[in-house]
Amino acid sequence: MKENNFFQFVISFGFLLLLFLLIHFIHFRSFRFDIFLNAVLFDIFLSLVIYVILSILYKKIDIFCIFSSSIIFLLSSLLYAVLIPTMVDRSISVKILTSLYQEHELKLSKEQLIKSINFSNVIEKRFEEFEKIGLINYDIDNNIIITKKGKFIASIFIINGKFLKISYDN
Repeated sequence: MKENNFFQFVISFGFLLLLFLLIHFIHFRSFRFDIFLNAVLFDIFLSLVIYVILSILYKKIDIFCIFSSSIIFLLSSLLYAVLIPTMVDRSISVKILTSLYQEHELKLSKEQLIKSINFSNVIEKRFEEFEKIGLINYDIDNNIIITKKGKFIASIFIINGKFLKISYDN
């Protein structure tokens, strides 16, 4: 790779990253989301579309540079989307650590810690998300029914769990 191409790549990737951060910051500060992953994926898609359009209009950036910076951005931003906002929003481990951190003495007994986390809200939020994305439905008696889409997703987790020797038994 020529020095000029590398410089173009670094500038292109930096611009794309800054564009994403700007869109992401404005988006998350301006709106409330029920499903964070979908919001981050939207930000990634919007950033890529704007970047590609601007890069093509500018005409001084090599097409390989546009392609490579887009691919590297896509992979790194997807990793961010899956790990950071989703983990902060959903992880019981994060809730435990933040509950401990927010206490003035930075320590709690197990009983105090369990009482400080509202697990029913955590579970209810998951039910709402599952229903919105079509993994579950409710019948006439308000029983939860898994959908075809839910069965498919569950089967993927079960297969991966067997491969990794993770038990889903209670």
